[in-house]
Amino acid sequence: MTLAVMSVNRTTANSPSGSNSISNLLSIWNFDKGIHTDQNGFYNHFKARSSTVDLYLTNKIFRGKSGRSMKIAYDKQNDGFCGVWFHLFDDENISLKNKFLDISKYRYLSFWVKGQKGGENFSIQMADPSWLQREDSKSSGYATNYLPSGITTDWQEIVVPYKDFNLYNTHASCLVLNFTIAGQGTVYIDDINFKSSQNTRVPTSLQTAKTKIKRKPPAKAMWVWDIHSLLKDKHYQDNFFSFCDTKAVTELFLQIPYKFENDLTKDVQCIIQQSMNLRSFIKRASSKKMLIHALDGYPEFVLREHHPRVLAQVRAIIDFNKKSSENEQFYGIHLDNEPYQLLGFEGPASRQILKQYLELNEKVMTLLKKRKSSIVYGVDIPFWFDESFNDDGTPTYSLEFNGKVQDVSKHIIDIVDNVGIMDYRNFAGGADGIIRHGLGELDYAEKVGKQIYIGVETFRYKPTTVSFILAASDQESKMPITSRFENFPVRVIKSDRLKLIGLAKPLDLENSDVFDAGLIKAHEQFGLNQTELIKNKEKYKSTVLETISADDRYDGVDFFNLSASENQESYPIGFDTTEIMLEKITFAGRSIEHLEDVLNEAAYIFEDYQYFRGFAIHFYETYKAMSTTWPKE
Repeated sequence: MTLAVMSVNRTTANSPSGSNSISNLLSIWNFDKGIHTDQNGFYNHFKARSSTVDLYLTNKIFRGKSGRSMKIAYDKQNDGFCGVWFHLFDDENISLKNKFLDISKYRYLSFWVKGQKGGENFSIQMADPSWLQREDSKSSGYATNYLPSGITTDWQEIVVPYKDFNLYNTHASCLVLNFTIAGQGTVYIDDINFKSSQNTRVPTSLQTAKTKIKRKPPAKAMWVWDIHSLLKDKHYQDNFFSFCDTKAVTELFLQIPYKFENDLTKDVQCIIQQSMNLRSFIKRASSKKMLIHALDGYPEFVLREHHPRVLAQVRAIIDFNKKSSENEQFYGIHLDNEPYQLLGFEGPASRQILKQYLELNEKVMTLLKKRKSSIVYGVDIPFWFDESFNDDGTPTYSLEFNGKVQDVSKHIIDIVDNVGIMDYRNFAGGADGIIRHGLGELDYAEKVGKQIYIGVETFRYKPTTVSFILAASDQESKMPITSRFENFPVRVIKSDRLKLIGLAKPLDLENSDVFDAGLIKAHEQFGLNQTELIKNKEKYKSTVLETISADDRYDGVDFFNLSASENQESYPIGFDTTEIMLEKITFAGRSIEHLEDVLNEAAYIFEDYQYFRGFAIHFYETYKAMSTTWPKE
């Protein structure tokens, strides 16, 4: 998906002192401010297979008396690769002419390095525009080539003559630090510059890099779905609150236990169950200064026909509070309805679905105001609502609502009291990190005075088989708007040349015949006809292989035919593939310390926003199960 342009704090160059003049140094980044290089360029990690690397902008270790450095924790295995790159051009304005740095007057690359233990090493690489286009770079050699005693636990300057890169173009475009030697380690990098002379001195930061704004510490919220164990089992509840105390959790998005009566009628009612236990739990949480939001969510709830059910929930929560003491009441309502999980969202029905989604949230706010309730209302949205664009550059999820045309994330922020951004990445910085994906919503929320939670994920689902059929585009209008088909979760892949509709196969499914029957019905209802499949089967096979190989969420293709008889020519009615949760989406398998370091790095930027409410962790059981150390010492 295309990344949105957003405003950020810009990094300023070091202020030279003594005999140096500004022309002797070309600052790339001292890491003290912002999330870009001085040229407004991105940075990011790269890694493959068993090798991995983590990047942090840390204010705990730095060169000089103040500021930040980049902490790089690497684990290079015998297979794969890992490292970090820095763009030396303006990534936010890619149409600029002459955007690459002309370093003809600066013959030396300079940066400072410090090892956590000493003995670390990496290859120093550079790309000019031609090598950048190849997505590659040329090495000048290892860091230890320029340090007689190697990397130590003290700050040392590495000075690399540009000629060592054997690049014939003096327009530098990308700096790469590549960890090519097997082993684990941590290094810190600071004060990257180009220098006109090898002896030009690089000053340290002379003053505090950032004036901290005194605000209330950010909240830490947590999703809780397993309500029954929490309400009924005292030992489980004791452990829960002990964990919340340890991790400084201040708010809960707590699944409400409920049932509907007169469901799907105009007289539908919501009955909150286990009311006494629920009040007791909220009272205990209130004694710990914790705020409780009533949580629920289901994709179909965004559809107009299901709005009465959601409004019944809201009325039930309002009534629950009225019958409860002040310290037994819900502070808020938090709905996790996700419209993009509905079949049809990737087609012409997208705008219709989103409009009904906006209508639902407006109805909830209207009801709360009508009942004069003090309950705050919030919802969860994905970070990419404002970052997806069509081929012509127009926002994908933009629509008119209440007389305004804007992307759906802005509409939602306008309507509700607070928004949880599902900012699911396990690293803070870089072009694809938590900070960048959260800034667009924070910028807008700051203008309209609405609070934002930044949500992160700690859950990982197991690899799941998904069976896809080849869908006919002319069936779009006939597709039901649902998150399930024949009671199986739906998946959709839409490329320029193909539409695929899939059903996820439950891991505990005992009767495959029921699943196969669902696939046959999906093929009969949405699939390409038999004549077209037989005529173009090799073309479709090739397109499927190309589409799946380009989608990191899926691995492997195994074509199948459910209905052809032995005497019938075989054709690919569909294929099986394995759905895999992307590693970058979740902190699962990582340490709690890593999560805290990432959140601290993000907070360094987010705390500049008055309406940054805090972080939200999804969810209790998997958060608690996180390990305590990574990488291994």
